[in-house]
Amino acid sequence: MIKSKEFENYESYVTAQKRRAVRGKKCTKSKYNDFVKVAKSLKKQFPQYQNVLCIGSRHPSEIKAFNEEGFTAVGIDLIKSDGMIECDMSKIPEHDFFKDKKMDILFCSHSLEHCLDFEGFIKGVEYLGTKVIMVLCPLRESYSEWDCTIYDFMKPSGEITKEDILKYFTGFELLDMDVKKHRRKNRGSITFTLKRSIA
Repeated sequence: MIKSKEFENYESYVTAQKRRAVRGKKCTKSKYNDFVKVAKSLKKQFPQYQNVLCIGSRHPSEIKAFNEEGFTAVGIDLIKSDGMIECDMSKIPEHDFFKDKKMDILFCSHSLEHCLDFEGFIKGVEYLGTKVIMVLCPLRESYSEWDCTIYDFMKPSGEITKEDILKYFTGFELLDMDVKKHRRKNRGSITFTLKRSIA
């Protein structure tokens, strides 16, 4: 991953995220339907798993979509919102809510690229005993000041490979990866699903 932004301290990071949240859009019906499709797909692939944690969900739409498909879902974000647990994705083991809790699936929609401490996030994955991780995030060659993107999975060459993903998620296997390039906007997006390897 390429680190695209540095913050002076933790407080400046949180302030920037809150400023971004104010400018963020509400969940549209189309976006909600996308969440429903994801939830249906994951339920079909992994009927044995029940608990879902939505990372950086910002609003309750993701949680609602998963719950309606039979999962038991909760969401975390730095910003307080209806039904959200106020928690930094890189500090999950420190939060009282997650004491003695296990989360089968982590769903990260346009959130993981904003993680301040990626190693801390991975510690949370292990702490929760997560079996499946699904990530949707942008790939960008340029960033606006308010974007708050910290990490980019795409190399400076514009390439991204299976090996690039797996070196950050040890103990997992890559089930699928879909990369889309948007030439006119000088950006793209990636979606991938990881499953914990059987020891």
